[in-house]
Amino acid sequence: DIDPRADAYVDITEKLPFDDCSINAIFCEEAIEHVDLKCGLQLLRECYRILKPGGVIRLTTPDLNYFASKISESVAACSEINEVFYSHGHRYLYTREALRFYCQEVGFTNFKMSFYQDSESKLGYLDSHANRFNHIPEITQYLEAQKPN
Repeated sequence: DIDPRADAYVDITEKLPFDDCSINAIFCEEAIEHVDLKCGLQLLRECYRILKPGGVIRLTTPDLNYFASKISESVAACSEINEVFYSHGHRYLYTREALRFYCQEVGFTNFKMSFYQDSESKLGYLDSHANRFNHIPEITQYLEAQKPN
């Protein structure tokens, strides 16, 4: 997403144009699903590289667990899942377990599953996708992690 509150706009398929250990926090809202898994892993490695020790990342992305739980409920659920996959340019959707696994694989720790505009989160106040795109927040997963000190 392009949000006017962003400090920087970058191409997430390329090396991020920031020095190692130079960023305090990263807010990545509804972006990682727009690239394939290989690029998503590269993005996570880049985020890890540029974060300062102790820095936090907040990732939001469609929650494949949510959609999978709805799959047998109705014909409408089938349409909803296909809409999420194909109508928004998504390339790879993550289960909660997979997103955490890949974050852990690149070195992140201190995981916290969060929720939309979580007041306990340092970055939750930035969440805006559900409001901007008029959808329920529950279709999104909110994961926070930290680069170890």
